[in-house]
Amino acid sequence: MAVDYRARLRAAIVAAETAAVLTDRDAAALAGAYYKDHATGQTVVQFGPGWGKPIIANSIGGYDGVAVVHGPSRTLVIVNRGTEGFTNFADWKQNIGASLLDLAGPQLSSGLDLLVEAAQARAGAFDQILICGHSLGGALADAMGAIGASTLRRRGLPAPPIRAVGVASAGMRRATERFAAARGLAIAPSPETFITHYVRKADFVPSQRGGNVFGRDVRVASIYHCTWGPRPGPHPGPPIYSWGADFLTVHSTPLYHAFFDEPGGRHVWYSKGADSFTAHDGEVPSWRTRTQRPANF
Repeated sequence: MAVDYRARLRAAIVAAETAAVLTDRDAAALAGAYYKDHATGQTVVQFGPGWGKPIIANSIGGYDGVAVVHGPSRTLVIVNRGTEGFTNFADWKQNIGASLLDLAGPQLSSGLDLLVEAAQARAGAFDQILICGHSLGGALADAMGAIGASTLRRRGLPAPPIRAVGVASAGMRRATERFAAARGLAIAPSPETFITHYVRKADFVPSQRGGNVFGRDVRVASIYHCTWGPRPGPHPGPPIYSWGADFLTVHSTPLYHAFFDEPGGRHVWYSKGADSFTAHDGEVPSWRTRTQRPANF
């Protein structure tokens, strides 16, 4: 690929190190960067001195998260890692339980434990909390944002303002409500004022949740590419060119960050020939199925 979008994530985190305010796009960079680079086995995100010393959590139930204080804005940041590949059994057990069975699973408890541990260990160093994540990590951010203040108060800790930013967030609201009721925790009022999810219409993960989230959605541009195959029907003929959305591409964390400011009324097109992504007007590509290969294939 001509542009290294993972490098852009790293650069965004370095640039945010001295920022007075952490934006939602900064949160998207953090959410996208807290995955392993499968070529090296190392987590992409690296926190410089402006971020303070991170607290890392790796639980037996599959939860991976990091807590770090952003000094300039005095913000305690919690980043939840999303599903780490198709073969991560613990993550998929969490996904299926939360979305289909309304079971919060062990990862929500682990994320809240990290929040409490960081609030105790970094007491006096922050005035606000930002919780973020992608996919499963976004679902956890959504849930932790909704019950984080109640959790802190139950542990006898101050509960400063919380903001949650999810990217392509899966849904686990109903599971969180059951979890909260069982533990005597309160759902924060008006979650749409402080919990936000950035989603693509063509992305299967956030689009199939049936409203199973707290907060509000912000639609950003979906990503499409050209596909081709045999003409349908009994009569042979030239291949048909069409367009569609690839699951991995449309759900990609670096691409969510790269085209974060492209609204849902536009779309991003991937050209295989040019090996590049470009934004265009219209929610979806305007050209119709054809037998001639399109110029932007």
